[in-house]
Parts: sequence; C-alpha cells; structure tokens
Amino acid sequence: MFKLFPNYNERQIKRVKKLVNKINKVDYSSLSDEEIKNQTEAFKERVEKGEKLDSILSEAFALVREASYRVLGKRHYDVQLMGGIVLHEGKISEMKTGEGKTLVGTLAAYLNTLNGHSVHIVTVNEYLAKRDYEELEPLYTALGVTSSVIHSEMDYEQKKQAYRASIVFGTNNEFGFDYLRDNMVRRYEDRVQTPLNFAIIDEVDSILIDESRTPLVISGPSSETSELLFSTDALVKTMKKNTHYEVDEETQQVYLTEEGIARTEEFFHIDNLYAPDKVRLTHFLNQSLKANVIMRKDKDYIVSHGTVQIIDEFTGRMSKGRRFSNNLHQAIEVKEKVKMQEETTTKATITYQNYFRLYDKIAGMTGTAATEKEELKQVYKVDTVVIPTNKPISRKDNDDLIFPTKEEKVKYITLKVIELHEKGQPVLVGTTTIEESEEISRAFTQSHVPHEVLNAKNHEKEAEIITNAGQKGSVTIATNMAGRGTDIKLGEGVQELGGLFVIGTSKNENRRVDNQLRGRSGRQGDKGESQFYVSLEDELMIRFGASKAKSMMERFNLYEEGGISSSLLTKLFANAQRQLEGSNYEIRKRLLKYDDILSLQRNLVYTERTNLLKKDDIISSVLDLAHQSLQHIVNTHILETNGLEKNEVNNLHQAIQSLLQMEVEMPNQDDYDTKEEMLAYYTDMLNTRFKEIESTIPQEIKNDLLRDITVSNLDQLWERHLDHLDDIRQGIHLYAYSQTDPFREYQVRAKEAFDNMLRQFAFDVAATYYGITVSIEEQAK
Repeated sequence: MFKLFPNYNERQIKRVKKLVNKINKVDYSSLSDEEIKNQTEAFKERVEKGEKLDSILSEAFALVREASYRVLGKRHYDVQLMGGIVLHEGKISEMKTGEGKTLVGTLAAYLNTLNGHSVHIVTVNEYLAKRDYEELEPLYTALGVTSSVIHSEMDYEQKKQAYRASIVFGTNNEFGFDYLRDNMVRRYEDRVQTPLNFAIIDEVDSILIDESRTPLVISGPSSETSELLFSTDALVKTMKKNTHYEVDEETQQVYLTEEGIARTEEFFHIDNLYAPDKVRLTHFLNQSLKANVIMRKDKDYIVSHGTVQIIDEFTGRMSKGRRFSNNLHQAIEVKEKVKMQEETTTKATITYQNYFRLYDKIAGMTGTAATEKEELKQVYKVDTVVIPTNKPISRKDNDDLIFPTKEEKVKYITLKVIELHEKGQPVLVGTTTIEESEEISRAFTQSHVPHEVLNAKNHEKEAEIITNAGQKGSVTIATNMAGRGTDIKLGEGVQELGGLFVIGTSKNENRRVDNQLRGRSGRQGDKGESQFYVSLEDELMIRFGASKAKSMMERFNLYEEGGISSSLLTKLFANAQRQLEGSNYEIRKRLLKYDDILSLQRNLVYTERTNLLKKDDIISSVLDLAHQSLQHIVNTHILETNGLEKNEVNNLHQAIQSLLQMEVEMPNQDDYDTKEEMLAYYTDMLNTRFKEIESTIPQEIKNDLLRDITVSNLDQLWERHLDHLDDIRQGIHLYAYSQTDPFREYQVRAKEAFDNMLRQFAFDVAATYYGITVSIEEQAK
C-alpha cells in the first residue's frame, strides 16, 4: 500500500538501501591478501588528503566484507551492511537478536579508524568483550588494523599499550573507570586513554538506560568510623515488620513506626531520636534497616570468600571492586557477620550518561531500543533506526501462564521441563535472581532432571555452559547472565524438535529484559518457543498489583490447574512493568539533572588539572593564584573603597600573614587610605617574596615541585567538594516541605560550594608555595 508520508524509519531504510546497492557493486574478490592490507593504507592516505569518511564508506564496507568472508567464513548480509551504515552515522541500530550484531560493528569500527583515531567497542561484560575481541582480531589483522581488549586484571603498562590500538574492546565500567583514573594521575604521560573519539556500544539500551541509575565511583579510605553499625544491626534484628517498621513496596523504602522510634530511644537510652545531635545515629539505623529488610542475599549481593560482592541486577554478574555507598555496604557486612571493611570517601565519580557524552560520536546496537528511543534521543541526541531481519522470525511466543503461588509455579515449570527433556528439546530457564535459580535447581534435582546452573557463583563455567545450552536434551538454568549477547547455537536434530524452548520464571523490571531472554531462541529464522511462568507472589507483582490480580482471579473464578492464560491478567502484568519503567525513567532523569551540575564543575576541574599537568612553566600559574587570593582577601576585609577602619586593616594584615606564611611589616595607615593603595602595597610585598622563594628552588625540580603543589591541593579540595555535594543531596528533598524547589536550592548551594572551593584552591596553593623552605642539602641534591 502506498503511503503519502512514510515515517522516519521507512525513510531511513529506503536511504540506506541505496548505499547498500552501492556497496554491492564494489568487488574486491580478485585482490590478494596483501593487497587487501595495502588498500587500508590507500584509504588512510585519501583521508589525510582531506577526503571524508562518507565518500570512502562503500569501498571500506566492501573491503571488510571480503576480508571477513576469507578470514571468518562469514559474509555480511545486506541487513548487516544497513546496520553498519546506521552505526557510522552515529545512530542506534535496532536489530533483532541473532542478526549478527558483532559482525555489524566491524564495518563502522574499521571505517572510523581510517582518520587515525581509536574506536572503542563497549560491551556489557568482560566475557563478551574478550569473546568478541578473540573472534574478530584475525579479521582486523587481515585488514591491517590493530585491535586489543582491556579488562580489570590488566596492569598499568598492559592497559596503556592496549589503548594505543585502533580498535579497543572493553566494558562500560572499565572505560568509565579508566577516564576517572586518568584524571587522578600526577603526570600527564601516565594517562592510559587516548582521546574519546567514537564509541560503538553493544546492548546500548542496557548500558545507556538500565545501568545509568548507578554512577561510577572511585573511593578511598575515610576517617569516619562506623562501629555504631554493630549496635543498630543488633537492634534492627529484634524489630518486626508492621510493628516497628513499615515497607513501601513500590519505592523499596523502610520507615520506622511510632513503636519503632520508641524502641530505638529505649535501646540507646535517648529522649529524642530526631534531635540534631543524633543525625549519625539515624543515618546508621536507616542503613541497618535497609541492609536487613530491603537488601537480599543472592539477589542484590552474594557472600564470596568472606566478602560481600554486589550483583549487577541487569547482567546477573558480580560487580568486582564496587561497594554500596553511604555505609550501606558496611551495614550488609555486619548483617552477614563478615569482616567490616573501612568506610570510603568519594575521590571521583561520573554517570554513564555524562561519560558517554564526552565522546565526539556514539552509536549503538541492541535488539530492544525502540521502546526507549525518546529517552535516547533526549539524553544522548541519537536517533534509533529499526533494521529489518535477514530471515522472518519463526519463534512462537506464548502468553504468560499465571499461578496464585510461587510453589505452584515452580511445580509446573518442573513438569514442563520434564516433558521437554524427555523428547530431547533443549530448555533455557531464565531467572531474575541467583536465589530463584537455586530454588528451581533444587526442584529439578528432586525430580531427577539433569541440568546446568549459570549464575554469578559459578561464572567460571560460562563459556562451556552456553556452548552446550542448545544441544539435544540439555537443560540450563541461568540468571540474566544469559540474557544479552549470548549466542546459543542449536545442536544437530534440535530444529526438528522445535528449537530452543525458553522459560522465564518471573517478569523483569522492564519488558526489554524479558524480550532479550525470549530472543535467545529463534535466531536467524531458527525454530523456537518461549513462555513466562508468573505467580502473584513474585516480587514485581507484590510491588505492583498482586492484590488487584488476586481479586480479579477470584471475581471471574479464573483459578485452574496448570496455571491460567488470561489476556486481562497479562495486561495487568505489563502495566506493572510499564509503571516501574516510568518510575525508573524518573529516577534516571533526576539523577542526570543533578549530575549535570556536577558535570560542569567536573569538566572545569579536570580541564584545569590537565592544563597543570601539561604546562612546561607552572610558576606563572602559581603567581596568578597568589594574586587571585590576595584580591579576594582584600575584597573580603575592606568593604568601602575610601576611609579604612583600623580593625579592617588589622584583620586584613593577619589574613595576609597567613597567606605569606610569615610575619610582615604593618603598613602605616596614614600613607594608605584607600582600598586600591592597600592592594598595591601588599601586591608589591607578595611579588617580592614570590621571587625570593623562586630563587631558592633548584631549576631542575621547580616544575615538578610546583606541579605537585597545585595538583595535590586541587585533588584534596575536589574530594572534599564531592563529599560536600553528596551531603547536600542527601537532605535536599526536605526543602520540598518548605515550598522550596529542592533542585533550585541544590543548584544555588552547589555553585556556592564550588566558588568557595576555587577560592580555597587559590589560597592553599599560594600559602603552600610561600611556606616552601629549601635546605642547603636539598639544593645540593
């Protein structure tokens, strides 16, 4: 049917199809392997002479396709070429699971290395980063392009070397942390990352949307002691739900009741829990409540080798090196009776939104982005283009089966798996938590169903488990670890049995994660089937609408053996997910809004820090900071331009002695009766003293010494500033009670704090400089 106004996606597909036709006309099959490599050099020369990447695109893509066919035995389909074009244009390419997104990335990655810059290929976990690098490295080598993979186990030299490659594979965590670490080094040449040019993000919706609620944080030891957590933990363990505290299931917050407050006051022998001097006690009590009531072992964290390890809710993997902030991690350690680690203070932090916006260009691939295309457009200024599939999808997605209890649900999942296993059809059972995966595993064991379990506790066997998951008769239970990027290939004779059968044991917080799980089956036109088994006791339903579903089931007498399949109830579940997606979107929006203020300040501090590290002559910067500090001291102590008060001059003189780190001669007030004259008097003194100190510092150590003074002072103040902003954030919502906009108040207070930090920086650097004493031995050295 002819459309008068085709939509955006149709127009994009029509346009890229023309480019695909152009690529298909380029034939490199007659070139030798050596000539293919030489062709890359020829492309680079053309770009150096001013030719745009767009004009080379059709030839470059055709070259990659030819090399891929020779080296990997895989020739890019037309739809993969379309995906590659969309990536090069800095857009998001939505391609259904199984369409070979890994191969799509090679096209845009190769083209964008021809201008001499590095391309970062970002994946959700290290397993995928290593897998993709190992698979594609021979292809890039054949094209004459260097590639590498970065991971958390690398030492400094290995990582620095890895970043020098043209194409770098790694996780969003590792790229983000390396950026923060680079802005903490003391020498410019110690930075590992090269300029942030182009990032191709695999599973882009997971990284840019799901994970963006949690900022990246680098912490260091804090002087704060948290011994009080042992007492608050002991108290909380004696409390009862709905008697001493209540839980808001929707927001996952815990609130003390009147009885809970009274019990706390009695326990600590205090009159008023909410008195101003009890702020630390209420903070630790809240964290103990959250640790004991909200945070669940084998869902939010695991205890491994005597330590508490965070479980990433989206990937199902351990988040190595990460700790919950604001004493929550310590509260969990006390709850689990493992050694409580030192509390930490924030040294550097950034959200994924603001990290990826530092790149000149970003693009992404996923099977499920269209539902969030507005957010991606709004936050990252990237459009989403849905690419058609190479072959029609033949997977059958059944309606949800709904049960009144978890017990009944597990029973019928087990019966279904026994039925499928007996006929040899492979099954993937996807769970949302480790706890659930182990519960299902126990049920299978009792029913003598041989199976494998893949979760954060046995991730070492991941590759082997995934390889066997599509084989005849295999049964695999997996957390979200098997949800994204994992390619389950079908074994011999499995197509005839109906392909891979995917069972979801609970609905996830958003529909995209459910769709990712379904998408493990029916890849590239393969047969497959999927079904979700849901109970009214599942966490998502308790939080959103279980009571409504229960009354609906009773009203319409919907209870039946083996679960019910009701479009009414399925809609209710979908609404619960939509509600949670909306709530999470608001959290992300709010986080970004606040972080945008911090981002402006971070960019100013990091730019200044980089300039100080790169400067050959820092002495002028130190003198400039000394002048700034002097000007501020004079402005602070002398308010009127004329007619100076004696006490003003005395106070000013004391402040200047603190700056110059020595006693100096008091000016004769009869000779200096204006603010400008007073400033000129002290400026002369400041400059003279500056030159005296400079003459004592050996030339060969001068720059290193001054660089150390400026950078270390900036780092200490930035660290304190981050903690201060965090404190402001913690209590800012209270302004809503006084009819004040909390965000506006945060803006004002954050700017005020930053201005104070910059003034303190100028003073601290100058005072440190004026306090320098160089001994004869040091000069000789």
